[in-house]
Amino acid sequence: MHRSLLRYAAALLLLGALTSCRASSGGASGAEKSLQRFARTHTTLGTDFRFTVYATDATVANVALRAATERLDALDAILNTERPDSDVSSLNAAAPGTAVHVSDELYLVLAESQRLAADTDGAFDVTIGPYVDLWRRAGSAQTVPTAAELANAKLLVGWRNVRLDAIEHTATLTLPGMRIDLSGIAHGYAADEAMRELRRYGCERSSVTGGNVRVVGAPPPGETAWRVDLQGAAPKGQRTVELHKAAVAFSPNAAKGNSRSSGRLDRRWLIQPSTGRVLVDRPATVVFSHRGGAVAQAFAVAAAVIGTAESPLLAQAARGERYRFGPVPRQRGG
Repeated sequence: MHRSLLRYAAALLLLGALTSCRASSGGASGAEKSLQRFARTHTTLGTDFRFTVYATDATVANVALRAATERLDALDAILNTERPDSDVSSLNAAAPGTAVHVSDELYLVLAESQRLAADTDGAFDVTIGPYVDLWRRAGSAQTVPTAAELANAKLLVGWRNVRLDAIEHTATLTLPGMRIDLSGIAHGYAADEAMRELRRYGCERSSVTGGNVRVVGAPPPGETAWRVDLQGAAPKGQRTVELHKAAVAFSPNAAKGNSRSSGRLDRRWLIQPSTGRVLVDRPATVVFSHRGGAVAQAFAVAAAVIGTAESPLLAQAARGERYRFGPVPRQRGG
């Protein structure tokens, strides 16, 4: 009986959350007037995720936000390459040629990454982990990788050396020393999943920002869209863009305050998968997608690596994504 009562109470709470949050997306003026704005920041996956949710009261907002942040923490244990106990770290540590059974989330991210790598001819490539490690070590030593070091790391990089088995749900890294780095897609995927949780509780008028990615639902009460700062990654004169049930992502070099210092790799810089070089001469890009933050983030990286809006490859790979190129970011120092 006690368990039945608990299940009944939980069902009532969920029903109340669904009803209260969904009132926020119906567009009725009366319902809109009753909505309140709730904001929260949650740190995971190496960045701050910022939430904005419109709901009728704090209880409703807290239920939805708790579900979203718990989902983010679960993804941190799967996709965070900085955690030695994460699923992706376990894949990286496996013996070369070993088929590793991976979680649904990691498989989905890897499958999407491989598709995007194929579409962009490797401009987006999650196997750049050896380059990332190399630049990180060089940064700690206040130096830059040598040509020989980059050439050796290149032997371990290449999206074609990842094998996925959709039936067995396994991933295989075929070369010794390969390492997956998901920093170019994980925040977008996590933002998608957090928004999915908010929607599951009926909170359509919400926004999730993680790193250089933002995913938005229905607009705030009384508005027709969410306004997003373009961070300079757009033609002159345009400072903001309006979004409705879409995602926007900026290339790593679009972040404000980007600078070069002593050859160290800032996590916001671009690495060219074909050479391992850090690209400091590429225009910043912004990508808009109705397919979600994961696609937008990865495509923003690829577009900036390719570096020209006139690229036929980029146009063919877009598949509905809209992208814009801004100016080449100013560099400070040597």
